Amino acid sequence: MNDYGVIRFNNPGDSGGFFSNYFSVLSTLAICLKYKLIPYVDTSNTWFNPTCDFEQNKVQDSDINPWDWWFEQSLKSVNDAYEIEIFRDFISQNPLTFNTQANLDYFRDLADNYLKIQNHIIEEENLLYEKYLKNKTTLGILARGTEMLLYHPEYPKVKLQSWSEIIEIYLNKNPHINNIFLVSDDNEIIDTIISKFPETIYLKHFFRKTNQPKEMIDNRFMPWWLISPTNDPNHRKRLGEECLIQAKLLSRCEYFLGTCSGISNAVQFFNNNKFIKSNII
Repeated sequence: MNDYGVIRFNNPGDSGGFFSNYFSVLSTLAICLKYKLIPYVDTSNTWFNPTCDFEQNKVQDSDINPWDWWFEQSLKSVNDAYEIEIFRDFISQNPLTFNTQANLDYFRDLADNYLKIQNHIIEEENLLYEKYLKNKTTLGILARGTEMLLYHPEYPKVKLQSWSEIIEIYLNKNPHINNIFLVSDDNEIIDTIISKFPETIYLKHFFRKTNQPKEMIDNRFMPWWLISPTNDPNHRKRLGEECLIQAKLLSRCEYFLGTCSGISNAVQFFNNNKFIKSNII
């Protein structure tokens, strides 16, 4: 058997959101390297595979590996390799304590070496940074809504009507902030914040909740954000790109105010303690 280790999810139900999968892979990568195996990440068996059958909890085409859409891999495929089961215990994904973990620098090094983001994604991120954030003192805001307001009762929730007051207090305490960059999965939250802070920047062409019905939003067994309203076959590929771009842009702001989610974990991870101030609410 060759000295390869395949990091693979058991079934789609074992996977999760984009950054939940990212940190699960990163944690498992430490196991792979412990045994001196060359890693290959296979996320064909996740929700992001366009052929995923949610009811049957399986994919129809296991040759589609979404990981390759977003990350470089030295190997294109692997045969005759050790199977490495997903092992999440090395990285806690609790957003309230994520940034207190002593091992994050080690995992940042692993990510730099083994989870390299595809160049076209980095190029788009840099263009947006130049356009919206460069030479400004920016407050980055992550305002997750939709199903996050229903699930994960262990995390605090921010009511829609509270956002304007929270931001106003934050700006009053940090008067040199001259730019706001907002990321949200919900147009209702964006409209509420824009009505109070009309100069707020957000990426209008990125995917978020528009008119999806409540029963679709609340269905935790078939995540609404994986379903394209226009039946775009590239929706899940683009969704991963947008997750990376927005998290990376938030991580390049000077200040960060975010709600609990995998994206807030990624923002802190990518930022590497360079924020002047960051708060998870």
